[in-house]
Amino acid sequence: MTTPARLLSFFFAAAIVLVGPPALAEDMKLKCIQANTDAQSLRREGKLSAAREQLRMCSESKCPSLVSADCIKRLDELENAQPTVIFDVFDASGHELNEVTVTVDGRNLLDRLGGTAVAVDLGEHVVTFAVEGRPAVTQKLTFREGEKSRHVRVAVADAPGSAAAVAPAAEPAASQEPASTEAPVAESSSPSAEGSGRTQRTVGYVVGGVGLAGLAAGGIFGYLTISAKHRQTDNCSSQTKCPDYETASDAHEDAKTFGTISTVAFIAGGAATVAGAVLVLTAKPTHSGVGRPGLALRPSVAAGGAGITLLGAW
Repeated sequence: MTTPARLLSFFFAAAIVLVGPPALAEDMKLKCIQANTDAQSLRREGKLSAAREQLRMCSESKCPSLVSADCIKRLDELENAQPTVIFDVFDASGHELNEVTVTVDGRNLLDRLGGTAVAVDLGEHVVTFAVEGRPAVTQKLTFREGEKSRHVRVAVADAPGSAAAVAPAAEPAASQEPASTEAPVAESSSPSAEGSGRTQRTVGYVVGGVGLAGLAAGGIFGYLTISAKHRQTDNCSSQTKCPDYETASDAHEDAKTFGTISTVAFIAGGAATVAGAVLVLTAKPTHSGVGRPGLALRPSVAAGGAGITLLGAW
């Protein structure tokens, strides 16, 4: 080789050494930055598997340290967010199947089940399970962020024409009684109806007892009213004959107070007694047959006039 040719080769090699590596480094830097940008876009679209591939690319040591550190951080966050699922496929007899091909939205995900969790993308997807010689099963499944090792159980039917598929239905046992075609006879009263009737009757007794107590209180205060009036007349029989006016005045005030209390007690007691009686008489029966609790109005006509009689049995 002549001297000029040698000099030209030397300068060409020097150019490759000096210019080539910076150009290659700049190209790698751009690819790393682009992979980080694409990963973020894919992450927002829910395509976590594709985003993970881009983040793995820009996490390599060949990328600038600032870019690779950011990609490593995003990759950790994505690993925590990406859902994983375990597919459990069984035949009609309940036997677990492993030779199953799984596709998601038409794209192959698994060629065989191994009982391990597999990463999937977020959102709703059409998942198809195919077993050779059996009808394929398609399901719509929604995978959520952060969902880990979710078990999806799938039942695959037996192949058409197989022994299990054409097996006759089991005959009923000889001792089994035939189903009755007669409609069940309605009971006269259900347990809930009896319970509500018993409760109403109990409330009626309580209310009636309070009413009787009110009537008794009215009678007591009525007696006190009469006694106070007697004390008034004993001490002051008239305006001209009143030897003890102060005692007569006190007795007069007592009579007014006791009379008011007696009137109120009689009214409230009478109302409560009537209400209690109505509750008891109108309560639903707790037993069947004659003599059920009830309430009836019966008109009556006599020579002296007409009226209505309230009849009840309990």
